[in-house]
Amino acid sequence: MSTSSSESSSSQSGRNKVLSGAFADGSEYLSNLRLFPAIVDGLKDPVIVTDDAGAIRYLNASALNEFGAGDVDAACRQIGELLKLVRFDGKCLTNELQCEFPEGKRAWVEIERSQICLDGNCMFVNVVRNVQARKTREADLKRAAVTDSLSGLNNRREFQAILESSVSGGLSLAIIDIDDFKQINDKYGHLTGDQAIEFVALKLREYFSDAVCIARLGGDEFGILLKLEGVTTDLVESVDELVHQIAKSEFSECGSRMTVSAGIASADKATTARNILTVADMALYEAKRDGKNRVIARSCDDEESDQ
Repeated sequence: MSTSSSESSSSQSGRNKVLSGAFADGSEYLSNLRLFPAIVDGLKDPVIVTDDAGAIRYLNASALNEFGAGDVDAACRQIGELLKLVRFDGKCLTNELQCEFPEGKRAWVEIERSQICLDGNCMFVNVVRNVQARKTREADLKRAAVTDSLSGLNNRREFQAILESSVSGGLSLAIIDIDDFKQINDKYGHLTGDQAIEFVALKLREYFSDAVCIARLGGDEFGILLKLEGVTTDLVESVDELVHQIAKSEFSECGSRMTVSAGIASADKATTARNILTVADMALYEAKRDGKNRVIARSCDDEESDQ
């Protein structure tokens, strides 16, 4: 019991040391602010008071525990580094920063800084709120907005945005489509159809880990964007190997097999997103027409010269 009381007294003494350093300019100032600790110590958010030079003059209990595990010096060091990053234009301002807490834990925090002046003394009140949960939710929502929920790949909206922002330079696009996908659903059921989509997505990640974008464009169709100029032999061989690998693999527990077809479009010079999509679609149509389970490649430059 006495040990606990001693530790509490030591902690309180440390805090009072910081407090007295701030309020040592005059008894009237101290009198004006004597209720301040009683008010802010009950707040769950860390509250830190600094002077115009940036020196920390007061920490509430939450700040002391969150940043220093009860150690005033440790808390002041940690908070001091954090507050150096806070912008302030003389008005109430909120900053969002990543902060490192004791034991290496990192989290996003929101720091609201406001200025108070009493009897000619100006101080800054910094209120710190942990917003990691909100940041995580925002990141999850942003990820969900650009991700296909079944395959885990980018969705068509994100694919289109990346294509339009990347097409001004050399670019290659491969469109992969599962052959006779409706028959897979009709014969084995929609659960097996979902497994087929997940399997193709897995293979696309394995074969094209350096792609600018891999997306499920809708249904049983996938798109791969690569920063390559022209129809290269390596690209055609990689897509062809993927097609053959899928054809000889079982993708479900019931031993189901499938094939895919692919159309490739490449451009050495600037083209439009619509043009490269059209050429890739035409190449895919040829692959389907010629018997499926194959790859056809076309150059956007050749198509434009033929028109």
